[in-house]
Amino acid sequence: MKGMGQYKLQLRAKLDIVQKESIREELAITIREILEKQSVIYIDELREKLRLPTTITDEEIISIASKIKPEAIIVKEEYHWYDEHPTAKHKINTKTLKEILKEKAREYGLNKIEDYAAKILHLPRKTIEKYLEWFKTDKKKLEIKALKKFCNTFNINYKKLEEHNVFLDYKFPVNLRSPTIIKLKTHILNEGTLRARKGHYEARYANQDPLLHTYVRQLLKELGKEPRTPPLSSKEAMITYINGTTARILHAAGIPPGPKTKTNPPLDPKIFKNPELRKYHIQTTLTEEGSSYLRAYKGRLLMTISWSRSVDVTDELTDDEKSYLKALVKREGKRKIPIGKVERQNVLNSILRLKPRLLIDELRLLQEAHKDVERRVWSIPRPKSVHISKDDRITVAWQVVLTNPKVIEILYNHYGMLKGTWKAQRFERLYGIYKKYKGKRITSDVINSINELKRERPAK
Repeated sequence: MKGMGQYKLQLRAKLDIVQKESIREELAITIREILEKQSVIYIDELREKLRLPTTITDEEIISIASKIKPEAIIVKEEYHWYDEHPTAKHKINTKTLKEILKEKAREYGLNKIEDYAAKILHLPRKTIEKYLEWFKTDKKKLEIKALKKFCNTFNINYKKLEEHNVFLDYKFPVNLRSPTIIKLKTHILNEGTLRARKGHYEARYANQDPLLHTYVRQLLKELGKEPRTPPLSSKEAMITYINGTTARILHAAGIPPGPKTKTNPPLDPKIFKNPELRKYHIQTTLTEEGSSYLRAYKGRLLMTISWSRSVDVTDELTDDEKSYLKALVKREGKRKIPIGKVERQNVLNSILRLKPRLLIDELRLLQEAHKDVERRVWSIPRPKSVHISKDDRITVAWQVVLTNPKVIEILYNHYGMLKGTWKAQRFERLYGIYKKYKGKRITSDVINSINELKRERPAK
């Protein structure tokens, strides 16, 4: 009987190994399929989709994804202080750090840090004195590599520093899947930039409306680090500069560095599942990227709401197709031309192969949220224009143009624009006129009112 029990245990162990290998194979296939379309993987979404057991660790998922696509961003649940760049500096509560060290000494029945360091760890006097110097003040700015060395020297678990709230400028670990982070991502994907150079990240947000900067700065404050300086004015917009740690957090949360037209990021999957995040994303996108206007059509009033996204198609085109577009732009004498100017079907086919993922996802988001409305009333995204930059990168702007009265009602009643912003005020006035004259014959006075509104504040 004993031998039979042992055999069953061995058989179960073998089956567990086979099952785990099967799960790993399925995981690798799924990751490969995702990374063929985009450069971002969300671990929580993978776990939910494949119902992964806890025995499959985040580290295993990261390892598999990194081998398939080394440059991929693998989004974890949390961003820890030890994920930071080694030279990043943070304000530390050294008083608490000292208490952690005293606690460590007490584990060995010692009351003094010096005794723990000398008798248990056998550290040289010079090393002990260096760290005792830290504790002469209650607060100190320290580099991440120095903190790691401290923890390694005194056998302190990195997470202990988070448990005791040692960091005064950020609350580590940062929840990368929190509403605050996802809302901030929306703003940066719309009107922000994220750049990386040799591990150092920088981000900024640019917009003409001061109130939009207030929205962004409030989210930064919730994260723990509101910028010290107010938004700075430039020729085209006001700019809020975002520090390196927050920029690295945004990258870890799924924003690829570089031009969004080239990285072509997807919408965060959390937005599809959370009505609050969905509303905030649509509101923000309509405010930052959208336009709304009224026009007369066959004596009636028509309201239009639209927004656009661009994608870099340079690498999708053949040399011949690129040459054709360059010649077309040169002939027109402008760097940006309407899509209607592109007459060659093979070039159009190549352009149509690559669409802005955000725009496609946003339309799907609305369609899935409002299934009671026929899909046909949601206009499909269409290419609007082609732009060739000075360094010969070719980008195509795509646009969603919505005019159906049912859709206009949905966008106004369920979303609108961010409260108090210039565009929100204008949108309210436009919708008021639209509602008043909807279905009625309009007069020249109404048309004049619309034209005055256009002059007062542009549609975009």
